[in-house]
Amino acid sequence: MEAWTSTGSMPDQVANLVHNAIVTNCIPTALLIARDIRLPPPFPMPRINVQKKGDPSKRSTPGPEFA
Repeated sequence: MEAWTSTGSMPDQVANLVHNAIVTNCIPTALLIARDIRLPPPFPMPRINVQKKGDPSKRSTPGPEFA
């Protein structure tokens, strides 16, 4: 508290905890509220770009597929 009053900002360690708590708890709620009232999401949604794959015979050995 002393560092906050003397510098006017939170110490980095405390700021990380506060910001992570906000992101973890508030962003999902904001997304649900935006959906319920038919507003765009409060942050840009990731774009998915599925590209056509090459010739299957040129692929490496079979295994799990990663994007």
